Amino acid sequence: PQSSFDIEVNLQSVDFMDYEDVIITVNSTPEVTVVPKIVGLDRCKPDLNCTLSYTVNVGNVIAQDYVVTFTGTSEETSKEHSQILTIRGEVGGSSSSGGGSSGGGGGGRGRPKLTLAQCNDKKDNDGDGLIDFNKDLGCDSLKDNNEVNIDSIVTRGNYTFGEELEEEETPEPTEKDIEIRVVFWSFVLILVIGIAIVGIVIMRYVRREKRFKELINRDDWR
Repeated sequence: PQSSFDIEVNLQSVDFMDYEDVIITVNSTPEVTVVPKIVGLDRCKPDLNCTLSYTVNVGNVIAQDYVVTFTGTSEETSKEHSQILTIRGEVGGSSSSGGGSSGGGGGGRGRPKLTLAQCNDKKDNDGDGLIDFNKDLGCDSLKDNNEVNIDSIVTRGNYTFGEELEEEETPEPTEKDIEIRVVFWSFVLILVIGIAIVGIVIMRYVRREKRFKELINRDDWR
């Protein structure tokens, strides 16, 4: 590489990183490669804020942005969450000539400018149509380096954000369930019939008593 330097990357991520071991993979361009500063130190123990050290190797860059994607993947459940770091290539010129840039996209010999604050770079980093603080729902401040709104993320694997769970299908009743229902409704039917019979008996008794009193009253008048 034409130049290299070390950076500390704070991987602010989602809740599963708080209780699961996560391995970090880096996807970058051939012009700007990012590798762990120490081989093997590409993992995060359970922690919502995991800071790792990387070495940035800079090749032939032009005056444009180079995107590096850090992806945290749970070793237990394959849950994933990605975070973007933008590295801006600056074409180096002669300091004595006022710092002009080459017209043909020549090699950059200087250190690229790191643009860590996604919420203050005038770009739609998460593709939701909203840009920077305070319009993007994923931005807490101008210094926030993660423009993604966690509530709307859908990650790969078996971990999902922002999706409503499908309604559980009603299970088919078992034979035991059917037997219990039959016994219950049979009991209810018997109870209703019993109440009806008792009501009829009481009504007949009341009528007999009424007739009996009427007969007694007639005899008394005689």
